[in-house]
Amino acid sequence: MIGNLSGIVDEVRSDHIILNVNDVGYMVYLSAKTLSACSIGSRVKLLIETYANNRENVAQLYGFISKEEQQCLRLLVKVSGVSYKTAMSILSKLTPEQLFLAIMNEDKVALKMSGLGLKLINRIITELSGKVSKLEINNNNFHPINEDALSALINLGPEQLDDFVGQKDLIQNLKVFINAAQTRTEALDHVLLYGPPGLGKTTLAQIVSKELRVSFRATSGPLLSKAGDLAAVLTTLNAKDVLFIDEIHRLNRSIEEVLYTAMEDFCLDILVGEGPSTRTLRIDLPPFTLIGATTRLGLLSAPLRDRFGIPLHLEFYSFEELVNIIKRGARVLSTEIEENAAREIACRARGTPRIALRLLRRIRDFVEVKDDKKITYEVADSVLLKLGVDKMGLNKLDMHYLRFLFNTSGPVGIDTISIALSEDVGNIEETVEPYLIKISFVKRTPRGRVLTDQAKEYLSFQH
Repeated sequence: MIGNLSGIVDEVRSDHIILNVNDVGYMVYLSAKTLSACSIGSRVKLLIETYANNRENVAQLYGFISKEEQQCLRLLVKVSGVSYKTAMSILSKLTPEQLFLAIMNEDKVALKMSGLGLKLINRIITELSGKVSKLEINNNNFHPINEDALSALINLGPEQLDDFVGQKDLIQNLKVFINAAQTRTEALDHVLLYGPPGLGKTTLAQIVSKELRVSFRATSGPLLSKAGDLAAVLTTLNAKDVLFIDEIHRLNRSIEEVLYTAMEDFCLDILVGEGPSTRTLRIDLPPFTLIGATTRLGLLSAPLRDRFGIPLHLEFYSFEELVNIIKRGARVLSTEIEENAAREIACRARGTPRIALRLLRRIRDFVEVKDDKKITYEVADSVLLKLGVDKMGLNKLDMHYLRFLFNTSGPVGIDTISIALSEDVGNIEETVEPYLIKISFVKRTPRGRVLTDQAKEYLSFQH
């Protein structure tokens, strides 16, 4: 294994150089940024990453000037569908700092500049968003972020079950299941997390892997478009690893068929060949834990749903639980917050931690710009109104929804509402209606959606 090479540049090509080291010429592939710094006759020292191309039976060398760039490549090639050449093309367009920020901020536009497709961009963000803290960024033009602050920016959530706020019965049961699996030295049974968005399904899946002390691999239903995609993910798992599939209700039915045997028998049955020569190839898999997350349990097929041994329902959080989550988030962000301010944010967070922490971040932005020392009730109330969040936690889309029903006589169908608001039916059913039903503003009837007297009174007061 070659760690680094130091020599004279003999040739400069479009994507590689010939590096003369003691009269031996090495073909070293470089990113465009590194390549531009090389000229014929110059002496360079490169960190080397070796890739064994089994198809062509050759070893390809990839060179880097900095450790940061090399670490970026190592992370990128772990993503399913990202080859070494694809990773180098990304690093040709983005510096390690830019790549780091693009993943952390889910900046798809920046990643698209590298010529990637949307599906691969989503996969990179999904699989690397929890790993970007491993990047060591040292650049004079970039303000370094210490590890604690970096963790806070990426995830304000807890790291272990004991720190998880809310969902008490669920957490207690999960602790029992994890301890039992560890006692038997077996993989945890497959887990299905379902409930409205923003309640901590992804966070809980990551905590489970940490409690089990195993590796965590994440993907989502829409990204797995064919059986080969699923096979590529499953064959990289080690014994007892956790595979997390978000939006599992959006899995293709043909993928589900492959997943059945993987979940039950820990093997893959793949068709090889075409026509009369078609045969089934069985690939054995190590025992693993599949954690599926969905906001729409009803869209999950019964055969797949029944194969999850541990179904867990996440519910909306209580007011006091949200207050505790906001206080903890403020501590992680090193931001001082008054009790009344935390309670005001909790009132408008719709019973959802993700919304509570998002509002906390935005209020912190206003506080830092104004150079205030802490988040007060007055500041929180003022900023939330500027963000379009009223005292009930309703946003502009919620108010448009309610006013449309208010101005329409009789029950209204979901398709009609979708057309009137120019919003997707799924978005309305998943993000708007659950909270409005929870606070008794809307009723679902066989004939359509109907406003309650409580909602009508609230809207009359708003006018």
